[in-house]
Amino acid sequence: MLEAVALAVLVGGCTGVPAASDPSHVSGAPLIPVTTFFANRESNYDYKVSPDGRRLAWMASAGGRLTVHFRELDGGEVGVIDLLDAVDWAVRRGVADRRRVGIMGWSYGGYATLVGMTFTPDVFACGVDIVGPSNLVSMLETRHTYWTWHALRPYWHKYAGDPARAEDRPRMEAKSPLFGADRVQRPLLIGHGANDPNVKLQESDQMVEALRRAGKEVEYLVFADEGHGGFDWRNNVKLFEAVERFLARHLGGRVAAPELSSTLGRGSQRYRLPSVRENVPTARSV
Repeated sequence: MLEAVALAVLVGGCTGVPAASDPSHVSGAPLIPVTTFFANRESNYDYKVSPDGRRLAWMASAGGRLTVHFRELDGGEVGVIDLLDAVDWAVRRGVADRRRVGIMGWSYGGYATLVGMTFTPDVFACGVDIVGPSNLVSMLETRHTYWTWHALRPYWHKYAGDPARAEDRPRMEAKSPLFGADRVQRPLLIGHGANDPNVKLQESDQMVEALRRAGKEVEYLVFADEGHGGFDWRNNVKLFEAVERFLARHLGGRVAAPELSSTLGRGSQRYRLPSVRENVPTARSV
């Protein structure tokens, strides 16, 4: 019989459309270093992650795995329902400890994390949001016009809404975690690249401000030299070290020895996507 373990649900991002609306555009590249890091940390073997934005997975020490494919999303609503169904499935079978379920994501996965923490605040013990949008309206209004945006604009307008249409804005705001910050009940860790051209730093700044104004517990890391994709390996080490401590504190896990570079390493640089500019890696708590 499997022992109920801590469950860290990791939701991937996508290159410009809501996950599963067009699988050809789903990308998990920024999450590969995350997988590498935790897979090599024996002290956190109860945590397992998924490789892309269409699945979530858990792994117990015996090596069990649960994979769930999202149904077609409607501005994030169905995706979170699928996450909740998967968590309930694992809890009912005695695999996951309901009191120790956390959620973490990058980009769309960060948005899913914020949605989970604001719309279902009693489900997750903690959340980690990396470069996730907090307000669909402001995110789409400030989105960088890089090469994918013009081609993918119809998908965003179909699944999230068009902020230029007055009739869309109320439902977009209704799906935006920013306006539910006062409902958060559990701790959050938020990280962002200051040069992110895709989901601007403003998205995390305004979420953290709203959380602190509401008296909520939130840690905030800003990487001054990073963009939206996979970070420089040294910044990945700083980020994942903070994530590991955060998960251990709130899910009852353990923090491994600090030889972090050996568990992640320079090899993860091949997964790094370009930032707006390159500088010496720095991180600051805000």
